[in-house]
Amino acid sequence: MVVHLPSKQTTRVRFSSLAQRYSKDKLSCYNKNMDKARFLKVYANLPINFRNEIVLVLENSGPITWNVAFIEINNDTELGKIILERLAKLKII
Repeated sequence: MVVHLPSKQTTRVRFSSLAQRYSKDKLSCYNKNMDKARFLKVYANLPINFRNEIVLVLENSGPITWNVAFIEINNDTELGKIILERLAKLKII
């Protein structure tokens, strides 16, 4: 019995066609949606009194509470995108 394994070149071709199918824009959009979903899940599980606590301090905007973050992220503002990016980078969400 002979088993033929795919060569490295075949694997590269399959991967490159997959990469073309899912371009960087689609993947980054997917990650942003996942970050937003993770944020909403964390926010929903926070006690109400804890939502007034500062979660992040930005250089240009100053301190950001959970409530401010929720409003900005929910309205899809530029500040909301920055907040999502920083929270994901710090592994808070």
